[in-house]
Amino acid sequence: MEEILETGTNNVLCDFKSNLSSFVERLKKEPVLLRANLDPLFLMTGTVEGIHSKVSEVLSTGRRHPRFLMGTGILPYDIAPAKVIAVREALEAPGGN
Repeated sequence: MEEILETGTNNVLCDFKSNLSSFVERLKKEPVLLRANLDPLFLMTGTVEGIHSKVSEVLSTGRRHPRFLMGTGILPYDIAPAKVIAVREALEAPGGN
């Protein structure tokens, strides 16, 4: 992480396989954006309710960083639109956005 920050980057991506809490704690005082993506396979196979829950979980951790962004990552062309809509719904829910 130190070497990444030394480059002068203005944003860091925390892959869905990584520990978001560790990224948040290390970067929350740095002048960088922190982005975390959801697992694209989970988005393909998860239920709408599961997606809502996962978005809420990621947000509860990520929002401890003042410049947090959440994304879906690269999605397959054949993902059901309802899955992407579920992400939006979770973000728009009270306390979500």
